[in-house]
Amino acid sequence: MSKCILATLSGFARGKRRIATAVSRYFVFNTRATGSKPESETMADLKEVSCNKMFGGLQKVYSHHSSELNCTMKFGIFLPCTEGDTKYPVLYWLSGLTCTEQNFVTKAGAQKYATEQGLIIVAPDTSPRGCGIEGEDDSYDFGTGAGFYVNATQEKWKKNYRMYSYITSELPALINQNFNAIPDKKSIFGHSMGGHG
Repeated sequence: MSKCILATLSGFARGKRRIATAVSRYFVFNTRATGSKPESETMADLKEVSCNKMFGGLQKVYSHHSSELNCTMKFGIFLPCTEGDTKYPVLYWLSGLTCTEQNFVTKAGAQKYATEQGLIIVAPDTSPRGCGIEGEDDSYDFGTGAGFYVNATQEKWKKNYRMYSYITSELPALINQNFNAIPDKKSIFGHSMGGHG
């Protein structure tokens, strides 16, 4: 695990009242209005793709239809404890170029530290997939899997490539509604293209 991730996670041990402080020097989670379309999704709208027990919690992957991206999206979520109604702060991890929701989930080992610190970690896919846009799969660094966390402005792309609104609005609302998350205690971090915030 990178020193940045360890530093971020260990920072939470210093006091849960200041959850966002440790991450804010890297990335500040933007909660401004984005003009996105609000949609209320319930657990019935989520499809569990996988579930694995580890470090006293559950590493799950879900799929759902995204109203922002107009396609099916996946995200990984680590839940530090599945018993009781304890609520937890949430860290959103953005992966980089050519990644999926699986890269951080399978390679970082952050679940151990999330259990120790009492954190939910959400790792969304890096882009819409299977939208049928001409050219979206022609290059590894543009379109599918590119990890540009922005809202596209060109006509061809703007219906589906709205990752900024997905990450800052739709996904947090979905997480808050369906999991034991503390809505106002969230931060965002990432690597490579995800590190551009």
